[in-house]
Amino acid sequence: MKRREIDGQFDSIVDFAGVERFLDTPVKRYSSGMYVRLAFAVAAHLETEILLLDEVLAVGDAEFQERCLNKMMELARSGRAVVFVSHQLRSITSTCDSALLLGDGRIVRLGAADAVVEEYLTRPPTPPAAADPRRGGTGEARITRCAPVQPVFGPSEPKQFIVQVDTVDPDIQRYFVSFHLRTAEGSNIAHVDSSTVTDWFDASHQTNVIGMSFTTPWLLPGRYEIDAFVCNAGVIDALPMACTFDVHDDLPYPHPPDAAAITRDTVLPDYAFTLLETARFDDKTCWSTR
Repeated sequence: MKRREIDGQFDSIVDFAGVERFLDTPVKRYSSGMYVRLAFAVAAHLETEILLLDEVLAVGDAEFQERCLNKMMELARSGRAVVFVSHQLRSITSTCDSALLLGDGRIVRLGAADAVVEEYLTRPPTPPAAADPRRGGTGEARITRCAPVQPVFGPSEPKQFIVQVDTVDPDIQRYFVSFHLRTAEGSNIAHVDSSTVTDWFDASHQTNVIGMSFTTPWLLPGRYEIDAFVCNAGVIDALPMACTFDVHDDLPYPHPPDAAAITRDTVLPDYAFTLLETARFDDKTCWSTR
């Protein structure tokens, strides 16, 4: 932007970004949320033919997100092309005419936004890794199938999975199953063993089909991976990337959470706040609900 263009748009950019109180603060000291708010405000006021927005709604409160969506639609109606990259499905269906679904770097579907979002929600999960006899473990039993019961879950919805274990060596007597849950970026979230919550499984059956489910912790929107293991005294079978699943962005709170909870944390907590009043009793402070 030229100097006269900046002068003409300056007040509108500052007002849109909501950074009036921080004009004298170096941008390098801005939080990530403030930085993105300012960047969106500048981009939205540029006279360009194409506006590319990549996950801009991951920051800011509900009011700012609403302003972003309204500005996007205003720019689109003015004849400019707006490319909106997001996993927030409701925002896509409410603001976009068409959508492009990518999978493993390739085009999966291009079409009306509603139809593409439906395709995303109903896509089959990533198939498990091939049953390679060279994979980890002693091999007396093998995981032959592992999958979520559905490809996409809500953040607070119970996550349910099915794993099939086939006995290879008839001399093995029993085993337990272990799941390691992590983000697609590789951050470990949880490690669950069937041996801590139920009896060991009888290996005399040629095939055992086992269900696993968990409700907490609530998971952030995104893609997750599960490594599956069969164990007794040691590891019998190890199947990295046994399955994947997605969590959609319909968050389980009555109001939008702070942006830091989505961009910096790993899980969503189930919590509550209650207004309390203090009462004195035997020189101790007691609490009771109001």
